Amino acid sequence: MADSLATLQERRDQLSAAIGSGILSIREADKSVVYQNVGEMRSTLASLDLQIAAASGTKSADRVYPQTNGYFSCVRVSSY
Repeated sequence: MADSLATLQERRDQLSAAIGSGILSIREADKSVVYQNVGEMRSTLASLDLQIAAASGTKSADRVYPQTNGYFSCVRVSSY
């Protein structure tokens, strides 16, 4: 069963906050996820963006991600 839009957005917000603070783990209710590196987290973030776009009926979205070097990267996420 697909997660609700609100659940997906909450997961995205948690993951984005973790990336921004340099934390490689997320705790959600009764489970915890530990990522190997920020790249893996960004990949998961992109996947969540696609799921959110699909759930909300949006075909694409521009996202800005903080990088560990203090810069930002902009990525176009498309659900085509």
